[in-house]
Amino acid sequence: MRLCHLVHALRKSRLRAGETVAVFGVGGLGLSAIQLAKAFGALEVFAVDLNDEKLALAKAYAAIPVNGKLVDPVKEIRELTRGKGVDVALELIGLPQTMQQAVGSLAPMGRAVIAGIGDMPLSIDTYSELLGREAEIIGSNDHLLQELPTVVEMARRKVLDTSRRRHAYGAAGWCSDQRGARRAWNISTAACVLYCTVRQSMKDEG
Repeated sequence: MRLCHLVHALRKSRLRAGETVAVFGVGGLGLSAIQLAKAFGALEVFAVDLNDEKLALAKAYAAIPVNGKLVDPVKEIRELTRGKGVDVALELIGLPQTMQQAVGSLAPMGRAVIAGIGDMPLSIDTYSELLGREAEIIGSNDHLLQELPTVVEMARRKVLDTSRRRHAYGAAGWCSDQRGARRAWNISTAACVLYCTVRQSMKDEG
């Protein structure tokens, strides 16, 4: 998944200022998602993962860590939100279990965006988890050309802080220092712009 896909996923969530977000999967993109959700106006962001080091990094970016090895993420998120749940859940892993947890963590009228790629079916309780809460499950697998100015502007303003990361990884690969992490951000953004431009040209010609 490229950075522009991540921006697209958050835009599809219709995240509004003052809402709460849960990010399932705190790898390189998950850490970026935390910062982007904050930039989009999220009041609180919960970071769900099994890795202590990743959760510590998420906490450094002002997210509330939820360790799936120690607690049930759905119950923990509901407890931390006083029973409400989150307005937006972003799933970046692609496993049925984390997809179910993303849906289960939603507040009434909440939106779960499934961006993690997997090949296993998702099973949910349609009444209690969807109809009863009037919740939504939204798939996100691509991006729109008109979203590129947002990605480029975020890059220009350096919305993503990579200074706390010992390793930044994602679309551009592994980087072992701060300069490399920033370079990965620039490469990812440039690749995103080039890819979208070529893709749109092929559509126009076709």
